[in-house]
Amino acid sequence: MRISLVGILSQFIIYTVFIDYFAATPEQRQTIYGLLGTEAILVLILTTLLLLKK
Repeated sequence: MRISLVGILSQFIIYTVFIDYFAATPEQRQTIYGLLGTEAILVLILTTLLLLKK
């Protein structure tokens, strides 16, 4: 489970710090930020479910 969380966190870092390499237009940036927001919500749900399981 830790490996997947490290992967998710690395995506946040890569897509925010190096966003210029992935997005050439403001629309592309907006799309990436939307996807990162969705991923953040999913990580929160996953973390909550894991904590409630214990």
